[in-house]
Formats: sequence, structure tokens, C-alpha cells
Amino acid sequence: MKKIKSILLIVLVIMTYSCKAQQIPRSEYETNIIGTWVWEEDTNNKLVFTANGICKIYQGNELVTIYQYSFENNVCFNYDEDDVVYLRWKKISRPTPSCLEISGMTANTLTLMIVDRAKLLYYIRQ
Repeated sequence: MKKIKSILLIVLVIMTYSCKAQQIPRSEYETNIIGTWVWEEDTNNKLVFTANGICKIYQGNELVTIYQYSFENNVCFNYDEDDVVYLRWKKISRPTPSCLEISGMTANTLTLMIVDRAKLLYYIRQ
């Protein structure tokens, strides 16, 4: 039983690193993120990224908040990780920025991680 658990753990670690290696280059994030993304857990929650570095968050049809966003390689405030792209954003109404790790992105999916809580947020392109 221990041998099976060890093998499963090794497979999980290999899959995690191989998926990270297949991520798109940072330079493509700027164009691929533009559009509307719906949160998988609550389809009323949407992120709308624009080409001018603005992200609007909606709950249903109601605008909740507006962020300015940019991308950071490897380091974003207290977070320092090789081969990681961070989404750095700050509310227009508040000067303190925060960071989310971009854990994965395809043409139709976006996975962000709230780093200090290790919580993954899954979005689908609308």
C-alpha cells in the first residue's frame, strides 16, 4: 500500500511540473487575457480584462470594482518563485496592489491562485 501511495505521489509531482512547463510564454499573456472570464464556481462572477490594463469585476450585471493590472515575472512583492507569472493588480480606489499567480492559461481557461491562501480560482472564457 505504501508503494502505491509513493508511486501516486511521484506521478502527481511529475504532472504538476509538466503542466507548468506547457504554459504559454509571458509575452502572450497580455493578449490572451483580454476578454471576459466567468468564474466556474459562480457564473454570475465575471472578470473583464481590457487591452489598456483595466480589469472590471462584475457580479451579475453590476460592476463591483475596477482594477489596474500588469504582469510580473518571478517576483511580486513578497512572492518570489522561478518560472511564475503573476497578475499584479490594484483597485483604482486603493493604492495597495496585490498579486495572483497565473497557474495556467489556455485559449478558454484561466487558473489564478490566491498565493497567501493557496486557493485556486478557475475561470472559463465567455
